Amino acid sequence: MPALLPPPAPGRLDLFPAATDFVAWDAQSAEGRKVREAAQAARRDRQERGEVLLEQLTDSREEVNRRRLALLHKKFHSADGLSAAEEEELGRLQASFETYLDTVRPVPHHVLDELEALADQLEAEDERS
Repeated sequence: MPALLPPPAPGRLDLFPAATDFVAWDAQSAEGRKVREAAQAARRDRQERGEVLLEQLTDSREEVNRRRLALLHKKFHSADGLSAAEEEELGRLQASFETYLDTVRPVPHHVLDELEALADQLEAEDERS
C-alpha cells in the first residue's frame, strides 16, 4: 500500500510540507480515489436503504393507524360495537400509538404536572363521594 504522504527528508520534520511535497501524493492517489469512491458509494447505498426503510415504516404506521381509526369508528358509531378480539386489538393499537406519540412529541413537564394535580384532585373528590 503506498504511503499517504512522502516521507520527510532526513533531519527534517515539517508539519506543513511545501506544495511540491504533495506531487507524490497526487501520483499515488489513484488508490485513494478508489477508496474514496467506494466509501461514497457505500454512503449513497446506506442513505438509499434508509430512505426505503423510512418509507416502509411510514407506510406501515399509516396502515396501522387506519386500522386503529376504523376500530374506533366501529366502537363508537356501530350498533354492534366491537368484538372481544377487536377490543383487544384496539387496546394494543392504542398503546402502540401512544408510545409513538411519546417518542415523536413528548409532553412538556409542566403539562404533566398539571395533569397529575388534576388526577389528585379527582381522586380526592371520589374519596369524598
